[in-house]
Amino acid sequence: MERTQEYTGKTYSFWELLDRHHIRIPEIQRDYVQGRDDLQATLARHEMLGDIREHLEHRETMDPMSLNFIYGEVDERRDGKTDANCYPLDGQQRLTTLYVLHWLAFVNYLSAKVVNGEDMESCPELDTYAKRLSKFSYMTRPTSTDFFDVLSDSEKMAEVAEWLSFRRASEKFSDYLKNKNWFRPDFNFDPTIQSVLVVLDELDGMRFLTDPKIWESLIGEDCPIVFEWLDIRNVGNGDDLYIKMNGRGRQLSDFENLKAELEGRAQQMLDEDAYCSFVENFDQKWMDYFWNLGATNGIHDREHYDVRFMNLLNWYLWNQWAVNIPETSITTSYTGAKGVSLSDTRYRELAVYDMDMPEGHSTCDADALNRLALLLNAVTATDAQTPVLTGGVRQIVNEVSDTDAKKVNTDKRMMLEVAVAYLAGMDALGQEPSDESWSSWIRVFGHLSKAAAMWHGYDNLGLYANAVKAVEQYVAHAADLTAHLGTFPDISGFTPTDQMQEEQLKAKLRMIDEPDWGTRLARAESIPYFEGKIGFLFDFIGLSGESTSEEIHNQDTLEQFDSYVSLFEILYPDQLDTNLLIELRKALLTQGDFSTHVKSIRSYLVDSGDYARDIGWRNLLRKSSRDDNRNGLLTWMPMVLDDVLNHLDGEQPTPENVARQLHDIVEEGKNHWDDTRTDVQGKLLVEHPELWDKKYFGNLWQYRMNYDGICYLPNHRNRVLSGLNYDLDMCLIERMLKENAPSLDVNLLQIKGTVEDGVKMLFACNGRKAIAVGRSYETRSSDGRPAIVIYTTEQPVDSAFAAKELDDGLWIEANVCDDADEAVGIITMMMTQ
Repeated sequence: MERTQEYTGKTYSFWELLDRHHIRIPEIQRDYVQGRDDLQATLARHEMLGDIREHLEHRETMDPMSLNFIYGEVDERRDGKTDANCYPLDGQQRLTTLYVLHWLAFVNYLSAKVVNGEDMESCPELDTYAKRLSKFSYMTRPTSTDFFDVLSDSEKMAEVAEWLSFRRASEKFSDYLKNKNWFRPDFNFDPTIQSVLVVLDELDGMRFLTDPKIWESLIGEDCPIVFEWLDIRNVGNGDDLYIKMNGRGRQLSDFENLKAELEGRAQQMLDEDAYCSFVENFDQKWMDYFWNLGATNGIHDREHYDVRFMNLLNWYLWNQWAVNIPETSITTSYTGAKGVSLSDTRYRELAVYDMDMPEGHSTCDADALNRLALLLNAVTATDAQTPVLTGGVRQIVNEVSDTDAKKVNTDKRMMLEVAVAYLAGMDALGQEPSDESWSSWIRVFGHLSKAAAMWHGYDNLGLYANAVKAVEQYVAHAADLTAHLGTFPDISGFTPTDQMQEEQLKAKLRMIDEPDWGTRLARAESIPYFEGKIGFLFDFIGLSGESTSEEIHNQDTLEQFDSYVSLFEILYPDQLDTNLLIELRKALLTQGDFSTHVKSIRSYLVDSGDYARDIGWRNLLRKSSRDDNRNGLLTWMPMVLDDVLNHLDGEQPTPENVARQLHDIVEEGKNHWDDTRTDVQGKLLVEHPELWDKKYFGNLWQYRMNYDGICYLPNHRNRVLSGLNYDLDMCLIERMLKENAPSLDVNLLQIKGTVEDGVKMLFACNGRKAIAVGRSYETRSSDGRPAIVIYTTEQPVDSAFAAKELDDGLWIEANVCDDADEAVGIITMMMTQ
């Protein structure tokens, strides 16, 4: 015990610790990771190896490099003859790097002897030093154990030294080792071994270990690379251990590293007063804001505070990257700078944010630092004269600094750029931010950003960067964006382009004093579902950027616009009314087939969710939509709306009377159905509203027409016919049977694959009598489709029996019919006899 206490809490070099103990990395430890190729590991490795090199090369003039505390447990040998084992519990990564450093320094030292003509077999240091290096071993994986055992073998070290003495400059150390016959194939799959090879290559490429004096320094009494070894068995009680483990000094957080770099850059870029203000605010009011922002019930969490501030700075810097990178350096398919497209907000050096910047361009220049100060000063302002601005900017900053970076989507990141650009623009104009100018600014770019997020405008980094640059083009007009947009400036960057055209038209209308288009537009833009995209309303009333003053002031046009807005407020409230929108769907079907494609199915427009972008109402009402039924819907929608308004005859629209008028339009429409139409499913869905049940249609209001002319309803989100599907006619038969013969046990069976002759889709039974309904491809109905075939048996059956016994000959064909009505009549008669 006395010996252990002697070594506890002492300063050692790696060589000294190996002299006293065997170092065994225990099974509970993770793999060696300092050789990983991710950004954080790469930066940490570069920094550590660079510091080691500097201290070894300038050991006479520099203080020793301390690697802080390394904690472990020593297992003393009772016989006193064998060195004790020490098991590191904290410091494994640093110790492994030191082993790789010593191993490579030693083989380089041996190589120098070979070059001088010395014989390795008679080298006195070889066995002695190799034996000490072999006291370092890994127990995490068998492959790791074997690999370190081989590396520390004296014969293998001699072979490496011989190779080093004549190797070509282009030969990599790792390639040489991998080509040795002792390097087993399974070594390639051990993360620790792969990490060691990376560190070996990097150290080898630095070349400083070829100096024999480096090895002598590493094993000497005055080694410049040291650490504090602490045997945790002898630190006393738990409180003492906690204090000592934290006494090493907590590693700087990602935020603190970036903060230090930003302050250093500010010192280089800003004048003395601006620099002092930057540092003072950083350490006081800016920090206080995020400290309080991370508090829950008055309890502060240091980690949340750091993460929030770090995330804000990360997104801010990537936005500034997009501002500063020349357009010639990006394309719409650009995939660099992963921080913009991924939720990766770990620390990276400021130099990383200059990725692909040409000479003379920098992300974090004086302008970027001043903009950051403007943003954070606005967030922390106590002046209540601009509540909309302060609240708006604060909300944006709070959302972007969410502790869960995955929640910070591209729309939120763009809003950060929008806020920063506005503040910079007002500052350049020498004006104070105002509620009026901010409201106009955030409204326009909020619409543009939401449209970009919805319709592929942020699908890659190039598109995102172009949108950032588009915002920057308006900075000089921050005080009155509406007036500038109303002149239809030729500025591009946001995708889709039709949203910018819409914003320009709305700006032109807002600039007109009378009539009050501003109030009208604000009302229309406040309809939640459309998120400010109301270009279809201008299409409905015939207004465009080329409209004359007379057309814009036309009273009938104004009244028509107001009436349409009133209806859309009813049809698309904050919480969409599925039943009301079903009535709208049916009314539109009386005009024509308005379905739209999504992959291999067709849909009658989703209301929200993952596919709203492609098959939602917003998309099909866009003038730029490319769907083949777009023109039909853009024609039929105002026709249906006009019918509703005519039936209301001046009555104020409500959900109840709008639903009633839509129902009347459907009743009238199905009585005058155009029999030349080929969308058979459309007529069924109009005549039998019960088929709109989500049990049949799923969440996408979708269907699939097969080559046989039968309409299938893919269950839930299935978008292929090979999945679970319902036959629309069978759905109808099931509903009608449940209404006409409630005593029957009726089950709609899902099938997998294309319907084939004899495969049931519907099963019904009543006592001993059972019926299965399917399709026959041999007997065609009058319209050429496979006929509905009804099978029956008198055997006592249940659903499971019926589902499997059809092919065993127990069923006989009873009837063939053309449509669901005829089938229901036959089934009802047979089952009730």
